[in-house]
Amino acid sequence: MVELFREHRSDHLAEARLFVHQDLPGHDVSEGLNSLPPDKRKLVRDLAWYYDNLGALVAHEIVDIGPVSGYLGGSVVSTWENMEPLVLAHRRFRYGGPADEVQWQGYYENLYRLVKQNPPGAMRRRLERWTSETSSPPRS
Repeated sequence: MVELFREHRSDHLAEARLFVHQDLPGHDVSEGLNSLPPDKRKLVRDLAWYYDNLGALVAHEIVDIGPVSGYLGGSVVSTWENMEPLVLAHRRFRYGGPADEVQWQGYYENLYRLVKQNPPGAMRRRLERWTSETSSPPRS
């Protein structure tokens, strides 16, 4: 688990999150990942793969949703909401069918839904060792 959190804090994924938050919403993403220049495509792809892999671990109950949502939940939600149009377009572009038939980044999408059902603040407040009085957890 510590290694997963360390990777999330890496300069590479921090740069990817910054791009997804600040620049991706202004891009035409009608061709999915192929809409982006190669350097930005790699950033977005690597971030999506990270969350997709993390989502697989949570879905298969290898990793509990509690610490994932409590520590990374804000980032999971905000990045998915900015990346969802790109992901849906990439599903259509890549497979030539309706976006809901093929689940490229399906574990990431599922992780987003699980975090929405188990919000970061709620995950933290249920901890015996959580002493912060703030209801809003810091963003990761």
